[in-house]
Amino acid sequence: MNAKLGSGRTSELVGAWGLGERNPRGDELEIFAEMNKLVVLNTWFKLPPRKLYTWKSPMDSPNNTVRNQIDYIMVNKRFRNSCISVKTYPGADIQSDHVPLVGIFKVKMKRVNPRKHKTYDLRQLKNETVRASVRSALKDKMENKPDPGNPEVALEHLQQAVKEVKEEYLKPDKRKKKSWMTDDILALMEQRRIVKGKAKEYKEIQTVIRRKIREAKDNEKQEQCLEVEYYQSRYDDFNVHRK
Repeated sequence: MNAKLGSGRTSELVGAWGLGERNPRGDELEIFAEMNKLVVLNTWFKLPPRKLYTWKSPMDSPNNTVRNQIDYIMVNKRFRNSCISVKTYPGADIQSDHVPLVGIFKVKMKRVNPRKHKTYDLRQLKNETVRASVRSALKDKMENKPDPGNPEVALEHLQQAVKEVKEEYLKPDKRKKKSWMTDDILALMEQRRIVKGKAKEYKEIQTVIRRKIREAKDNEKQEQCLEVEYYQSRYDDFNVHRK
């Protein structure tokens, strides 16, 4: 376009530090920028003229300076603050009468917090009482399924039934930070907290808690070993390596 915007700020998209005088094509370029919400970055950094011009005429000489700013970096105004520098490199050895124009950008990416999926404690199904309750509750909910001839409605009803059962019976105990933690140990810890001021009782309960923890850890390891042996017997290497 050979557009020259010139010096002096004329809008929120064109800064004050352009070079030279504006020509009619400069007006057209500014209209284009306003229509597309583009910021002309060259004009927003106060630099000496030798760092602003992007084209040098073959007629340029020490006695007759013919240099213009006719190349521009334009970005959506939303990213205007991402640009920290724009300048030319007149000393670059290139086969062109144009001067390299370089912009430096530092983009700050939006931090997206991963959505946490709700988890359920399926290990509770190892408890026969819990397993029986889950089976009974799910059976009751499925007996009342609407319109069995519509597979989409039936699937939606099944998903809702499973969700409700998990919410009722398989909620994880947030107090259990360790996989081996049991309800008995938690109850003892609560009892220990109550008798904190009684040294003798506190010490006795603490001894029991330590013994229970050792037993719980040993039981968990034993269960894991049995599961590994089971998967090995079925040549299920995938689940073996998950343990």
